[in-house]
Amino acid sequence: MGSPTLDIRLISAQGVKNVRKLQVRSLFKMKVYVVGFIDGDPDSKQQTPADNDGSTNPFWDFQMKFKIHESAIRDDQAHLVLELYCDRRLADPKYVGEVRVPIKELFDRAGERTSDLAVSYPVTQPSQDPEGKLNFWYKFVGVSLPNEIPSPPHKPPSNIRKGLSI
Repeated sequence: MGSPTLDIRLISAQGVKNVRKLQVRSLFKMKVYVVGFIDGDPDSKQQTPADNDGSTNPFWDFQMKFKIHESAIRDDQAHLVLELYCDRRLADPKYVGEVRVPIKELFDRAGERTSDLAVSYPVTQPSQDPEGKLNFWYKFVGVSLPNEIPSPPHKPPSNIRKGLSI
């Protein structure tokens, strides 16, 4: 079997922060896209197409697949990061906000499920209150870890001889 994967399907966002100063004509509508990656793995970056019509309520229905190490499931340090940007024709993209979720949290929440799980997370910006939410489905594929990682088996002290009864 190949490497375990975290499969997500980015569905939509609602009520994200409007980072466009001008909303006069359709030319100036927000065109939002998502860059997704596993924190600390620059090779995992993937991007949705920009939604040209949804503005602050974009819709994508876009799939991403991330290879994960089973240690990421045990470690609260590994995160799925979904950054939202506004595409602009005459300037660099503008940061809208992000969703950052520990891989372990997603795994624990999924439990024994083999089907997709629908979730919503608030879209945040540094030092600001959350504005909007991001909706996606996800599942883990090829992960052989149980939800609870067992402790190593108990080993009797080496000074006890076998077959000796008390």
